[in-house]
Amino acid sequence: MFRYRLVLFVLLTMTALSACTSTSSAATQSTPSVTVTPLSSATAGSTPSPTATLSAGTALAAADRYYQALEAHNYTAASAYLAPNATTVDGQKLTREMFIQLARSRDQEYGSITGFDSEADGSDPSMIILTIRRTILQGYHSHLQFKQDDNSWKIVSIDVI
Repeated sequence: MFRYRLVLFVLLTMTALSACTSTSSAATQSTPSVTVTPLSSATAGSTPSPTATLSAGTALAAADRYYQALEAHNYTAASAYLAPNATTVDGQKLTREMFIQLARSRDQEYGSITGFDSEADGSDPSMIILTIRRTILQGYHSHLQFKQDDNSWKIVSIDVI
């Protein structure tokens, strides 16, 4: 089972790398494109520094709270930001249980989250682009597509945790 997950993760990562042409391509698509780009300037232990002023009722603020929960290993709290119909980048339904298992697996394989930066896509403020740093994997991008549900923002699509 572990080998299957590892192969699946490698395939998703390879797909992500092959789809990564520029960050501007995400703004023209209706769903997030897969983008995993190592960053040479990211360092372990960096302090998270959001790139925009946060309002409590924005997708950007929800993304920051979601990653703060992941950084604290509070997978249940992080999973509360998922919409009931949340999917992975390939369209697979992402259940709460699957999400928690994937988040734990990612922490075990690449180390704990040590920091992140976030910004809203200029043309679509419900698309949040994050740069995540981990103890082993120094920097990569994640795209979260949010949808406002009543008075809160929920993740409807995610490419990587």
